[in-house]
Amino acid sequence: MAESIQKELDFIEQAINNLEQALPQILGMATHKEGIENVIGAADSMKEIAFDKYMKPLAMTLKIISNSQSSGLRTTAFQSFLVDILEMLVKIQNQIKTSGLPKTTDAADLQSAGEFLMRYADRITNRYKINVNFEDDYEAKAIRAFMVVKELAESCRFLNLSPDLTINSTPNLDSGLEIEVLTQENAEELHRITGSVLEVKSVQIFTETMNQQVLMLDPPHIPGSFDTKVEEFLKN
Repeated sequence: MAESIQKELDFIEQAINNLEQALPQILGMATHKEGIENVIGAADSMKEIAFDKYMKPLAMTLKIISNSQSSGLRTTAFQSFLVDILEMLVKIQNQIKTSGLPKTTDAADLQSAGEFLMRYADRITNRYKINVNFEDDYEAKAIRAFMVVKELAESCRFLNLSPDLTINSTPNLDSGLEIEVLTQENAEELHRITGSVLEVKSVQIFTETMNQQVLMLDPPHIPGSFDTKVEEFLKN
């Protein structure tokens, strides 16, 4: 138990150090690239913090935003987001050191804030709908559907699955699987990833144009909520 707590503290300490270095660098012209590298390093450490189910989705969101090359990364809004994450990590670190268990729920709140930033800046991610059809005479389509989702999970955040594999162990996939994702990958790479799974018959990918007007009219998708369901599904 003590060893696992120390491991958590080590990851938290590394994330704190990276963010403390990144904050004065992020707005500077000469130091911006180094600052982004430090933010990505913090995100990688945060992904390993296991006690809070919202920490990994928050870390993934932070990494997607940081890799986006968006002009939004040079704003005080992004810097403020980093400050909030840093303050949360310091709070958690102090709670673990004093009581052994963190009590904060800030990661969930910050995850929602991060998703808003990710959706609002249209240059940050691409949004796709992927239609996958499996070989007609293949009986274990659900297994292949699982493999498709698992492969996409390496680079995508999930907005929706239809049918929803996370709640149906025997889905009807005769009409195929529809997947909606946010990702930095292009359509060609998603086609390659999806089509590489055995027994996939065809893949169609549709791009949704993202701009401020469309985003304001869209249903308020929060990727973290469905994405967490998919993560739990892939563990089983």
